[in-house]
Amino acid sequence: MARELAEMMKAGVFRALLVTFITCLLLSCSEKQSVDTVAVAKAEVPIDGAELYKQYCIACHAEGPGHPGTMRLGIRLGEDKAVLTKRTDLQAVYVKTIVRQGILLMPPFRPSEISDAELEALAEYLSTITKT
Repeated sequence: MARELAEMMKAGVFRALLVTFITCLLLSCSEKQSVDTVAVAKAEVPIDGAELYKQYCIACHAEGPGHPGTMRLGIRLGEDKAVLTKRTDLQAVYVKTIVRQGILLMPPFRPSEISDAELEALAEYLSTITKT
């Protein structure tokens, strides 16, 4: 083993492997730093519940015909509770539970689809929109 290592060092293979290892180590450190920087930058941006509602919910829960979430809520709870943005009885914890677990026709949304911070903002928006 020592003889093979000595031969590799003479041939420059050891030096090349060492340089490759150090380069990979430095690159992995810089990638981690850039990911952390992105995470911090993203965390500092205020999250707008109304914009999240438009992005994730409005296709199924907008007012009017042709929106399956609104239509299903109208059948299940009555027309006065069909449109989410007009409800006064929604609680944030209920919204978060339904979004994460799903219910009837509504699929669950994983944290990789809607982050916990986004869900918090969305639930706050829906639970306070008509109460203010």
